[in-house]
Amino acid sequence: MASAGYRGIQQAYSRAIARSVRGARAVVMREMGTFRRAVEGEVRGNLSGGTLQVRSGRLLGSLRVTGPTAASGAAFANVNLSVGVGIPYGRIHEYGGQTRAHVILPRKASVLAFMMRGKKIFAKMVKHPGSRIPPRMGVRNAWGRHYAQAQAAIRGGLRALRARSS
Repeated sequence: MASAGYRGIQQAYSRAIARSVRGARAVVMREMGTFRRAVEGEVRGNLSGGTLQVRSGRLLGSLRVTGPTAASGAAFANVNLSVGVGIPYGRIHEYGGQTRAHVILPRKASVLAFMMRGKKIFAKMVKHPGSRIPPRMGVRNAWGRHYAQAQAAIRGGLRALRARSS
């Protein structure tokens, strides 16, 4: 008889723990979904002309974001973001850097044509001195800024969950 009462208490305790875990998981998944959308929106804005000029859209097209969504039912709240994978200029736009001096030759015509100091210039080749390129995409900045917000929201949600269960 005593063991049946103990089993009942043990089952009730297990159900309460399971409810708490489901509640905590829901808080984390909701906030990480919000984090994912915020970072993706900011990075997409930067790649759509906010920070970088858009020519081909190749860099914007390389944006890949995976993470929890309402329909995913994922077991973990991982968010992964990548931009510029397989694109030679993706890394330099995120981290900045310097290009080497190089020669520019025409590809489709016999001469290069460009504007310099308000005049149209024609040349068979140009000796480019290299460029110092500042970091511009801000993926790391957006990630850091929104991650701190997500952590605070998760902490607050878990505190509220704990207060409700007490």
